[in-house]
Amino acid sequence: MLWIMYDMTGEESYREAAGKFIRAWNEDKYGWAIIDCMLNISLLFWASEETGDSRYKHIASE
Repeated sequence: MLWIMYDMTGEESYREAAGKFIRAWNEDKYGWAIIDCMLNISLLFWASEETGDSRYKHIASE
């Protein structure tokens, strides 16, 4: 999914595999992620474009 973000923004940081992800579990599972959460990233970018609300883009890129 990071390649999609790189393709959309051209920002080099998206080419690196390390990053922050939408949490799927409680705090005791820090660092865990599931693909279901990653699938939301493109939806968040789309929502930001459609609504003009940059909060969605911020959430997707944090």
